[in-house]
Amino acid sequence: MKTILVTGSTSGIGKSTAQLLAKQGNRIIICGRRSEVLESLKAELSIFTEIFSLNFDVRNLEKVETAISSLSRRMEKY
Repeated sequence: MKTILVTGSTSGIGKSTAQLLAKQGNRIIICGRRSEVLESLKAELSIFTEIFSLNFDVRNLEKVETAISSLSRRMEKY
């Protein structure tokens, strides 16, 4: 199983990409600015595979680094 990080997952190409990759059985890390949309997408895609969500704006380097560094703790149980 591949683990794939998809930025811009809350709409458009990013959302479609996350949906397609999840349906193929890949573990997906969805990222975006709108937390409520991320949680909704996470619930939708969880029926296909493991989904992790990260809420940040890619224009804010500090928030990106904080979110990415949190992944190792969150993914340990998998």
